[in-house]
Amino acid sequence: MQLGGAWQDEQDAQMVLALEPDGFLHGDFRAAAGLRRLAGYAGRAEDGCGVPLALAMSWRPVEGGPATPEQHWASCFGGEAAGGRLALLHQISATAGLHLESRRFRRIGAALPESSGPVLAAQAGATLRRAAADPVEGTWRALEGASVLTLQLRDPHAGLVFGSLADREGEALLCGFADIDAGAAQQSVALAGRRTDGTAVLALAGRLDLERGLLTLGGLAIRGTGAGRPYGQTLIEGLRFQPA
Repeated sequence: MQLGGAWQDEQDAQMVLALEPDGFLHGDFRAAAGLRRLAGYAGRAEDGCGVPLALAMSWRPVEGGPATPEQHWASCFGGEAAGGRLALLHQISATAGLHLESRRFRRIGAALPESSGPVLAAQAGATLRRAAADPVEGTWRALEGASVLTLQLRDPHAGLVFGSLADREGEALLCGFADIDAGAAQQSVALAGRRTDGTAVLALAGRLDLERGLLTLGGLAIRGTGAGRPYGQTLIEGLRFQPA
């Protein structure tokens, strides 16, 4: 299944994706509100199954300019690619709460992303420093269970974060976006992850409560579906973390 190229959904929104050999995904999302950045991972395709993928997106247009309230959102996509289609669930962390919708894309041709420079630089380890650390950075421990989340802000201008999640299922590499300059008591966060064995990907979105120091995430753990695995998505609800 070819993930790279241009994809369009029933709302005329377009994604342009590029896939790196290690499973790292990057690209653009273009809709009426402008061009936005995507970062995420594709999992390993098993025989007879679709390709699982997860993407995180910042709602701030790449073109810049003053941010409007809805541009302080972040969201994640999770689902699979099969038969020239992307079947995705889109979870939005917005001012009024979390919103979930289904989006289906079809591949419309070859294309390369326009805005991947900062994402690729951050993924390669480049870090742009700022005067003070952001609250999203550091090590976070789950209030329930033994999960440990580690996040590093690598590009404050784009809000790009990278890190890892260690839980009872093993370890996952993470990338995504934090709305670090929202100027509000809560900061939207969206993360995409890939299990180190490549069998599954994670799509997580939620909020960092700056007053309580509480990071809450929810979303999906995704494997490709097939005749032998009719259910490929597992809901992850209410993961709550506090600074370690």
